[in-house]
Amino acid sequence: MVSKSFIGEQLKKYCNLVEIMLYFMTKLIAAYLILIIFLSCNDNHEVTGNADKIEYTALKDFSFSPSDLAPGTPLRIIGYSGGKYLQSRDSVYLYEFLCIDRQKNDTIRVFSSLISVDNSEHQEPTYTTPHMFDGQKKAYDAEFEVIDPQKEKMYLMVSSTSDPKNLDATMLNQPAGDFKRFVILNKSLSLMLEPRFKAAFGCLHFKQQPW
Repeated sequence: MVSKSFIGEQLKKYCNLVEIMLYFMTKLIAAYLILIIFLSCNDNHEVTGNADKIEYTALKDFSFSPSDLAPGTPLRIIGYSGGKYLQSRDSVYLYEFLCIDRQKNDTIRVFSSLISVDNSEHQEPTYTTPHMFDGQKKAYDAEFEVIDPQKEKMYLMVSSTSDPKNLDATMLNQPAGDFKRFVILNKSLSLMLEPRFKAAFGCLHFKQQPW
C-alpha cells in the first residue's frame, strides 16, 4: 500500500515541475512578444501596417482598473503601442507600454506621456515623448516614475516647438489639469488591450537610451 508521505512527495515534485514549466513558458511568451512587437516597428518608431488600428481615446472615456505601482518599481517592457508623434498645445497623449512588474511578476499596462534616460552631464534626466522609443535598441528595462504634472507640461511644451520663444505666456500659465488627455490604443495587439491587466500612469525611466 502506498503511504501518504510518498504521495505527498510525488505531489510536491509534480507541483515544482509545473512551476518550472510555467516559469519557462512565461519567459518564452515574453520573448515572443518582444520579437513580434518590436520587429514590427519601422525607423520612425511607429508600428507599421496598422495605422488604421491605432485609436486615440479620451482618458475620461477610457475604462481601466488602476494599479498601485510604486515609484522605482523595476519593469520589463514586452510591448509598445506605437503611434505618431502628435504636437498639440492643449492635449497630452499617453502611449501604452505592456510591462512585467519584476517584483511581483505581474503584467501591467503603463500609459506614459514621457520617457527619460540618465544624463551624465546634468543632474536632471533627459526627457522625450514615447514616440521616440525604438524597440530595436533593445532597451527593455526601465523603472516606473511619477512625474509632477507641471513639470510634465513644461517638457511637453518645450518638445512641441523647435524654438522655446514660441511658448507664449498663455500656454505657460495654463494649469496642467486643463490639458485634454488621450490614451493611444493599438487595436492590432490584442494582448495590450487585455482588461485584466491593471493600468498605471507615469513616466518610464531608462538607464540605457531607448531611442
